[in-house]
Amino acid sequence: MWGTTIARRSSANPVTGPAPTCSPTGSGATCASTVTSCSSPTLRMSACWYLRRRTSRLATARLRQQPQPALAQARRVCQMTPRKTSDAEQQLKGFIGKFDRAHQTLIRRVRAALRKRLPTANELAYDNYNFFVIGYGPTERPSDCIVSIAAGANGVGLCFIRGASLHDPKKILLGSGNQTRFIRLESADVLERPEVQKLIAAAVAQVRSPFPEHGRGKLIVRSIAAKQRPRRRPVR
Repeated sequence: MWGTTIARRSSANPVTGPAPTCSPTGSGATCASTVTSCSSPTLRMSACWYLRRRTSRLATARLRQQPQPALAQARRVCQMTPRKTSDAEQQLKGFIGKFDRAHQTLIRRVRAALRKRLPTANELAYDNYNFFVIGYGPTERPSDCIVSIAAGANGVGLCFIRGASLHDPKKILLGSGNQTRFIRLESADVLERPEVQKLIAAAVAQVRSPFPEHGRGKLIVRSIAAKQRPRRRPVR
């Protein structure tokens, strides 16, 4: 087939003698020697053009099959692989350190209060574009979180992931989405209010997977956004 194709490309200048052929499985040296032995300069030129084109295509195909550079792979792994407790605590200090001093203190106190209330819950931390978030749930799955701390430049709040379905007779939950509700936290003392304690208890009762009865939950950094909104209010 290859010999037929080459001959067709040189049909404008008919030549005598057999057309050079090359097996698809042959080596580059075999192809080259076959072309060189041809008696027609025109046919040799056409054959060389074809073989160069063929070699270029094969090289491109092999290049596409090559694994991507290790650096790019490592970068993706770093973005997607959760970091657990020891390294995560150091990272968390850095996340919280971006806020105003008052908000830093509030975040730490709220975290301590939730850790005391939910000692076996895992903490899933996200340093996202809009907010710094710590979710609390019985597993490492984000979908199992029941509440989360959400902090931004304007303040700190406690989100109830399935707050829309919670009984809220005091009407303290804010938000109008299909699922999530939140309360603003002027201080960690808000968590001690009876109505808030009841909401947290109701959220625990809704959990899909039960919290472990013993042990202590892990801190896991889930993601870090490359670009983030400022964590501090602009100085006026």
